Amino acid sequence: MIPTKPYQRMIRKSLFITTILPAFLIILIGFATFLGVYRILEINSLKHNIVESKDIVTSLNQKVTKAIKNDKHKFESLNPKNDQDKTEIRRLINDSIHIKDASMIYILENHDIKMTNNYEDKNLSNLLRIKSQNIKFNNGYYKLSIYIEEQPYLNQLHYKNNQHLLLVDSYDNVLYSNYEKIPSNYKVTLPKFGYVYKSEYIPELNAHIVLLKDIHEILNDGIKLLSIMLLTFVILTIFGYISSSKISQVQTRDIESIIKRIKYAKERKLGTYEPLSRTSELEEINKYVYDLFESNEALIHSIEDTEKSLREIQLKEIERQFHPHFLFNTMQTIQYLVSTSPNKAEEILQQLSEMLRYSLRVKSDNVLVKDELLYIKKYISIQNVRFDDKIKLLIDVPSDIKEMKIDKMCIFPFIENAIKHNEREHDLTINIRIRENAHHLLIIVKDDGDGMSKEQLRLTRENLNLSVYETTHLGLNHLNHKLILKYGLRSKIKIYSIENKGTMIALRIPKGR
Repeated sequence: MIPTKPYQRMIRKSLFITTILPAFLIILIGFATFLGVYRILEINSLKHNIVESKDIVTSLNQKVTKAIKNDKHKFESLNPKNDQDKTEIRRLINDSIHIKDASMIYILENHDIKMTNNYEDKNLSNLLRIKSQNIKFNNGYYKLSIYIEEQPYLNQLHYKNNQHLLLVDSYDNVLYSNYEKIPSNYKVTLPKFGYVYKSEYIPELNAHIVLLKDIHEILNDGIKLLSIMLLTFVILTIFGYISSSKISQVQTRDIESIIKRIKYAKERKLGTYEPLSRTSELEEINKYVYDLFESNEALIHSIEDTEKSLREIQLKEIERQFHPHFLFNTMQTIQYLVSTSPNKAEEILQQLSEMLRYSLRVKSDNVLVKDELLYIKKYISIQNVRFDDKIKLLIDVPSDIKEMKIDKMCIFPFIENAIKHNEREHDLTINIRIRENAHHLLIIVKDDGDGMSKEQLRLTRENLNLSVYETTHLGLNHLNHKLILKYGLRSKIKIYSIENKGTMIALRIPKGR
């Protein structure tokens, strides 16, 4: 995953803030506005509902009072203790309290008798009493109390609007309450904080009817709204983050393209000119990158051509140093054999001519492995004439590898070095072994000659890295530099040697190069 660039982070941050900050301010303003508007609406609702509640209670009181007044003469002729009169009394009272859209409970009582329609034995302290008066019967006065059991509008205030109804006398005693926090028979002073309320005086009851709402219930509604707003804010935050990331990626796409092309230019992989996806002032930078790349490539190619020419000059210099010495020794040998063994002299001369033909006519830097090995065999054959067949050459190379190509003269310096530094009188065995893996050829040249001491081995290894004009191991040094320049450090020559036991030289080169 490519890390986010600083400028992309800044753009994303700016976009994110411009998306989220207005939403956050809108939520704060919206929530404050909601609380203010909600409170105003609630107060207006209380104003309206308190008037309606007063009218309902007053109307019910007046209707009941009128009905009882109309039946007053009937009550005076009845005796609540008489069973037959009880039935008539119940009928008269039920007729009096039978009002549409209201259900009522009555209690008729004195010190020794009680009549009621409260068959379910409901707690009367939880009911609103709208009438209480003494009625004259033929055996004395009885107290009649009438309570509202059910009234749709008043019930709606409590269950739907969460508005609570109180009936408070002039001494602040609660005569009725449907609010559990302020029970009946409770002396109350309505607080200035924590509630919104409205009250109306009812002369018929000589009491105030109060309608109130707990501020905390308003806040609960506000919290619900705030929760919805916060959820919306979270969704907007996620959406804002994703959208700002996408937009920042789109806005910085051309900048990313330029940075990527600069990277390719550093790696020399830029290719031909390509315009940006959108026309903008960034195109000038893009063109400049390509112009700079082309100038740099031209300079690099010029340097590479110069280095190649220098290496060729160095190689020719090595060949000029090698051939006179070898030719001089070989010609002396031929001169000696002409008189003693003409046939042998002719054979050596033939081999020498073939070696010279190989060196001069093969212009390519790459040759087949089998041709390089044949060149080495002829060289060993000529040297064996000088050293009385004391040099033994062993070649361990699979047939398929012999058909592969390697750098010209990349094995020969090892053979020359083995013969040159062997000063012992006994035979010398040189073993050439080549193997392959998936991508490389491994070339190992091993001899059983004099070998080197640890100090000699250290100096030889150091000489490999010296300038071609500073080293005494000209052939190995040049070959090492050539391989490193062409294939990298992994192809440098490695030398291992034990004194009086021999030397092994190894190198690794890519296949098919």
